Amino acid sequence: MWHSLNEWLGIVKYQRHLALVELKVAEIATEVDCREIVCLLKEWTAVKMRYSTVADIVRRVGKEQADTGQHMIDATDYLPESEKSNVLSVEANGVFVCSTK
Repeated sequence: MWHSLNEWLGIVKYQRHLALVELKVAEIATEVDCREIVCLLKEWTAVKMRYSTVADIVRRVGKEQADTGQHMIDATDYLPESEKSNVLSVEANGVFVCSTK
């Protein structure tokens, strides 16, 4: 029963915080540094973390995003020739990125 509950909640072995908490910490990290996040968590929630834990979360979430992005790039190798493009243009927050690779 305990293992199925952990799976349902998305808790990984030895993980101390829910995935949603880690995601929110990573989102906040785009605006403020790790020490400020610790202060924010202490003031506004019952979640207690050290700044090194926040840094580990940010690193792990960033790696997972990079892996997902690489997986999406690798998936384009299986597209039919008619759906492939020579140039990729992306716009995010007003920044345009074009690439041929």
